[in-house]
Amino acid sequence: MQILAISDSIENTRYDVKRKAMTFKAYNATPVFAIPEFVTNDSCEKTDVSECLDYCFTECPPECIAISLVRDPDNIKLIADKLASYDHSTVISEISLISGSGDVLVSADTYNAIMQYLIPHVQFLSLNIYEAELLSQQRCTNSREIEESARMIANQYNVIVFICGSDRSEWKELLYFGSKAVWMDPQDTVRDYKPDRSLLISIACELASDKSIVDAVKCARRFVSGRAQEVKNEIVSAPKTEAHPRKPAVSPAMYKQPQFSFTARAAQRRAELEKHDAEEKAKTEPAPVQSLVSPAKSLRDIARNIESAEATGEAKPAVTSVIEEPAPGPKGTVSEIKEREIRSSADSISELSAMLERMKKLSES
Repeated sequence: MQILAISDSIENTRYDVKRKAMTFKAYNATPVFAIPEFVTNDSCEKTDVSECLDYCFTECPPECIAISLVRDPDNIKLIADKLASYDHSTVISEISLISGSGDVLVSADTYNAIMQYLIPHVQFLSLNIYEAELLSQQRCTNSREIEESARMIANQYNVIVFICGSDRSEWKELLYFGSKAVWMDPQDTVRDYKPDRSLLISIACELASDKSIVDAVKCARRFVSGRAQEVKNEIVSAPKTEAHPRKPAVSPAMYKQPQFSFTARAAQRRAELEKHDAEEKAKTEPAPVQSLVSPAKSLRDIARNIESAEATGEAKPAVTSVIEEPAPGPKGTVSEIKEREIRSSADSISELSAMLERMKKLSES
């Protein structure tokens, strides 16, 4: 099996590339690494992963793509563009916005890039409790609220949701897909990450071996929690190299309902975001003053003014729903801010009559 792993590598953390490599080795998988940034105790080095991704998608298509922490928003956009440009297999991700202890790991620009560009390409999303609260915009203080949060995220982003265990869930972990919630035994919950195991990579390897999503997650949890002897027989060795790499496809065991194509989902998501941006922009523009008086009452007011003007020969101001503030200064003075134009009664009557006809037509239409 061949897996594409995309992630920054941060030394001596669970994002260290060595941890992923050792997990691949345990599964006898053939990995391809795309690492946008190497971070050590002494240095930080950024790399261009564009050619690596092009080569991987064209020459050795992976059976699963695992995306972890990527901190540069430009790299997020690059990865998303590559996913939109090529046919590819299942994408699983731990977007790593917040650490398990509640520390924010990325900038606001990175967060926006992940939600706008990357998420539309993801089918399986692994989150901790803080990230679940962020994406669902609701508190997760117990199992019921965690399940509701997973449902909201799954429906909004069209993904399978895995929420890692915490003391709020009594260390049980939740897998939510297709309106189905599966709570998993706390015995296999990963509380302390071992230096030679990566949960995301383990799930990718299990999915690449054609396991269903539930079996893949269960086997990966047992493997990462250290119960290697119990899953020894479940780990699939790498298949023999084929003369022509087979075209990757989403495992039928993972999805039970028809899915949008990756490029169609991305286009749909972008259209939704553009519509949302247009609506937000419209909200910032000054809205016209809304009348508190119904159209029918406005018509009656105008009619009364016309009749009164005809009877007395003088035009009275039309009644409107907009309340104007009195001009500053003592009574009897003319406002320096807004001067009123003096019109003849004939002009006023003609104008009101025309307005009356327009409003009648609008009310009849």
